Amino acid sequence: MNLATKCGCSFAMVHHLRVIIGALFFGAMLQASPALADNWSLNSTVSDRFTYNDNLRQSSSGARDTYGSETSLLTDLGWQSPRVNVNLKADFDLNRFVGPGGTSDLDTFGQFYEGTVQKKTSTLDVELSSSYRIQDTTFSEVEDTGILSQNKNNRLTLSVDGKATYSVNSRLVLSLLSSVSNVDFSVQSASLTPFLNVDVTGKMTRKLTNSSEAELSLGWSLFKADNLTSTTSYTYKANSSLTTKLSPRLTARVLAGTSLIRTDKDASLGASASSRTAIGGLLELGLDYTLATMQFSFLASRGFEPSATGEVRQSDSVNVGITQQINSRSNIGVSASARRQTSLSSGAGTGLKVFTFAPTYSYSLARQWRFDLGYTFRLQNSGGTQTSSNSVFLSLTRDLAFLQ
Repeated sequence: MNLATKCGCSFAMVHHLRVIIGALFFGAMLQASPALADNWSLNSTVSDRFTYNDNLRQSSSGARDTYGSETSLLTDLGWQSPRVNVNLKADFDLNRFVGPGGTSDLDTFGQFYEGTVQKKTSTLDVELSSSYRIQDTTFSEVEDTGILSQNKNNRLTLSVDGKATYSVNSRLVLSLLSSVSNVDFSVQSASLTPFLNVDVTGKMTRKLTNSSEAELSLGWSLFKADNLTSTTSYTYKANSSLTTKLSPRLTARVLAGTSLIRTDKDASLGASASSRTAIGGLLELGLDYTLATMQFSFLASRGFEPSATGEVRQSDSVNVGITQQINSRSNIGVSASARRQTSLSSGAGTGLKVFTFAPTYSYSLARQWRFDLGYTFRLQNSGGTQTSSNSVFLSLTRDLAFLQ
């Protein structure tokens, strides 16, 4: 009987445990050799999170209590020199749920891997990263639909990102950012659409005074869905922003711009090919207020994005957060957010509306141990159906520094 059979784990889970053990052994080797460890760092974070939710599935017909546990392990391995930094990350999350509302189809095992290389000179900073994420679709589509997926599946996301920043002088900085991501699913499903997303953005940041700076941004993106109509969307964006310190404690940021989205659909199932263009404004207002022991943040924004069905979605959101430090070991925070996602073609009466309110309390038990307690109220309206849920969580986190 092998290890996977004895513990009830999959072969993949056992393989990842071997990778983690190997990383820990590598850290021990570096600690044994100080000369080799000079440029290396190895850190891990282990946490256990216990939750209660009275309506995890956001059901409108009979909420059911659900108890859950989440165990996560984050490992970060880094190497640095005066000009080059290399970083490798691995993150594993295991979720299990029990109770009247908890069934085996909710249990998930998530994985995330990322590698980053950064090279710096006096005027040029170039960074290249690649990541791969395996996420259970039970929760991955909640932000778009507001409900848990009924199809057990894995969302596979492969991303490559690049960033180059050039300092012309002490006041002018030019940046070029690019991103390519491919989303697929381990099992093909009519309700889940694979897609490719490419994004390129150029920015020019100018420091106006010691307390303010302006930024001009131009962007282009491609969204291509792997569906029957081969839906393809092209997005062109232009915006400018101003960030200024109104006082030593208050910072404000204002962004305004426009976005043009053109969507093309091939002929399919008797429907002729079509092309549609939508133009909308981009707005953002942010405020940050900081005192000795308190921080306040406010962010309101409006944006547009294409969807796999060929619709253009408008997203409006408001986020407010307050953090108060009680003493050197503990702090309390309160956050609230409201988000409305609507389809410009279907009208404002459809889409998703979500409001959340979440107070949290955090306490440092020791230098490497942290305790967190929190509550979340969620109210949503999806397609005209309104539901709500209440959840409580308790988590215990330990940070492990093998090399620093």
